This record gives sequence, structure tokens and C-alpha cells, in this order.
Amino acid sequence: MVSSFEVRVVCPSISFFFASLGASLGTSRTFLPSFGNFVFKCSGLGVALGELLPILSQSISWFGSLVGERERMSEVRSSEGETGLSSNGGPVEGDIAVSTPQEVRAFHALDEVCSLDGDTLSKIRDRFQFLDKVRVRLPHEKERACHFFPGEVCFYKVAFLSGLRLPVHPFIMELLGCFGIAPGQLMPNSWRIVVSCMGIWLATTDRDMMKVDELVYLYRLKLSKEYRYYELVPWEKRTRIVRDLPSSFRYWKSRFFFVSEDV
Repeated sequence: MVSSFEVRVVCPSISFFFASLGASLGTSRTFLPSFGNFVFKCSGLGVALGELLPILSQSISWFGSLVGERERMSEVRSSEGETGLSSNGGPVEGDIAVSTPQEVRAFHALDEVCSLDGDTLSKIRDRFQFLDKVRVRLPHEKERACHFFPGEVCFYKVAFLSGLRLPVHPFIMELLGCFGIAPGQLMPNSWRIVVSCMGIWLATTDRDMMKVDELVYLYRLKLSKEYRYYELVPWEKRTRIVRDLPSSFRYWKSRFFFVSEDV
């Protein structure tokens, strides 16, 4: 059990309080804590927290569904790894039978040709102060954002305009790993949400940095209508932490480049 003193001191924000509390509780759906353990006696905060309890319950439910979805994705990938084709194009012995056909869709990024040139890339490097050991390159004629060599990572210029910096913060790396996506798959406004939440958390608490479990109790990952891009959305619009996000980013998908470390 998290001590009431720690919660009061570390999480003065109600929204972040629920994020920390939810992360502490894990995915248990049966245990509902007594708010008396987390707030001062005779405090009006207890009433407010009682009204906001559905936020915690909803986030726990979604986190459980996220875990289930990740397990199903692992099973599909495992099945794909065990399935092969013979030289005549037919299934080889030991294939796993798929009972229902699955829709095959192309990555939306395959439709986008890079529009950056060398001069623009040099300005990006200078503007966002890339370290000397960071190598950047433009894609070749037929390369797309989802095509890259081992050791390289694709980034969009808009991610840096939204607050991302190199080297990528360990929290962001852990968050992307938790979701199982690459940096280039996150929509622009989602970068603003992540970076803003990091800044808000540091400004309202005395902790070093928020935890991944705490952010996913505030926002969930949603598949974008543009296939294989993803966005962060709050449980409900009225509970969103970051507001007044831009409504659109023109031509951002054609402004990408590849980054690697010079070893």
C-alpha cells in the first residue's frame, strides 16, 4: 500500500494521483482502496476522489484489454514465424492452419515519398542540435518511412517540432516498447501529449519522471484510420490533460529521415 504521505507529497494533481494509484494497484478489478488511506481526515478531497473513481476503474479495464491484445498479437506473430511456404508456393509440413482469412492491408507510409532535401536535413540537424555522433540520411528513391536498415530509426520532422529531442529520453523508449511500436508510427499530436505530460509531471511533482504505467492510465493507444499509425487518446474528452492540440499537420508524412549512431 502506498503511504498517504507519499501520495499527498508526490501527487498533488488529482489526475496524476489516479495514475499513480492505478499503477500501484496493477490490474486488480476486485480491490477498491479506502480513500481515507490517501487523504487527510475531514478533507473535501475525499469527496472529489470518490466522484472520480470511475476514471480509475475504466483505466484498469482498458489496461487489462491492452494486455490481452498484446498477448493475441504475440500469438499471431508466433504463428507467422512457424508458418512457411514450399518452393511451389504451397504450405510446408508443420504449417499452422488458419481457420479464418485475415485482411492484408498495406502500410499507409508506403504511399508517401520523402520530400526533404539535403539542405533542409542540415537545417533540421542544426535547429534541433543533433550530437556529432548522430548520423542522419535521406531515404533513397524507393525507400519509404517503413523501410530502413538494422541500426536505423525513422523519424518525422514533425516529432521534433512537437518536442522530441535526441537522444530519446529513456521514458519515451520504454513507452514505445510497452506499446510495441516504432517512433515513426506515433501521430504528431501524440508526441505533443507525451512530451507535455512529461513536463507537467515534473512541474507538479517532486519525482524524477512519471512511469509508463502512470501515463497509460491517463491515455490509451488507438489505431489511426491511417493504417499502422497510432495515436494517444484520453479515456474521455473531458478528462484529457493536454488540450488545444493542432487540428492538422500538412504534408508531415513526406518529411521523414533515418537516424543512426556513428560508432
